[in-house]
Amino acid sequence: MIANFNSEVVIGNGILKTYISDQSSSNFVLITTKTPYKLFRKYFKDANYAKIIIKSNDISEINAVADSFRPRKFQRVIAFGSGTTIDFAKALSSKIGGYLVAIPTILSCNAFATNKSVVRSNSKLVSITSKTPDKVIIDLDIIKLSQERYNFAGVADVLSIFTALFDWNLAVQSKMEDKNQLIENISQSLLESMMQRSSEIFTKRDVALKKLAQMLLISGYVTNLYGSGRPESGSEHMFARAIEESGRYYKKMLHGEAVLLGILLCSELQCQKNDYFYDIATRINLLTVLQGIRMDQKQIETYLLKASKIRRDRFTIFNKINLSQKMANTIVTKVLSKLKKWKI
Repeated sequence: MIANFNSEVVIGNGILKTYISDQSSSNFVLITTKTPYKLFRKYFKDANYAKIIIKSNDISEINAVADSFRPRKFQRVIAFGSGTTIDFAKALSSKIGGYLVAIPTILSCNAFATNKSVVRSNSKLVSITSKTPDKVIIDLDIIKLSQERYNFAGVADVLSIFTALFDWNLAVQSKMEDKNQLIENISQSLLESMMQRSSEIFTKRDVALKKLAQMLLISGYVTNLYGSGRPESGSEHMFARAIEESGRYYKKMLHGEAVLLGILLCSELQCQKNDYFYDIATRINLLTVLQGIRMDQKQIETYLLKASKIRRDRFTIFNKINLSQKMANTIVTKVLSKLKKWKI
């Protein structure tokens, strides 16, 4: 257990079955999606719960579920699944109240550790303040059952600090925001820890997955402590959002994969030395992912241009340069060329 965090956190092997057994006399709402529920429904067979199989994280669906359960009293809400599922449950729980338990089935992002939910509203993705889970349960035996791709993508949600801090410092230099040395120091330390331990994490051993979970938790803690995702969400996340808003690659490209591509593109725009991140992209087969979902150079250029117009209120490299079609073409060509040549 990690103490003095935002949530009570328990990480271990085989702990989900024990936890659900302890809830046999409780009355709870289970928020999940088809796949994880189908795979692990046996753990819930003796529990007393109302099941909600969600289809998306659209705000209209969240409001509809909230309205249907408002008159009823539940002791807790349990979110079981990916970041989308947990974001849904956090937003729902902030509306209907109750004790919130987040049980991630993959370590693809830090959604289980923040008080923000990314939801879809009128075809746009927006970040809203929601409820920080009261408890987080990470069963390593369940995490290990997912494809490696789903967990390795979580590395990028910490590595995004690399480009996000650069953007934040640009804002400070331009007198658009204030500096917070404590938050910056914590974030930088977390980034360096991930860069030093990434090779270990790719082994997928229990100790490695536990370390990844802890670092995702800390990145979420920094977000909560600062009050926004600024320390770990900058231009690279704007690029990821441009992809995710399109809907074309929904469930085809993971959030962390989109963020990592954003790190490569935006660090080139920032003129930062970024060889390490090409190494990571090779390890998670980013080029193969792009080829598999048929995202070509022209589409990447389109998303990069769209990203430059997203969240102009959060000052980034996009506020410092006037990104043109020609510049986008040059940057994307450079990144794809490096990806094709890079060797671990």
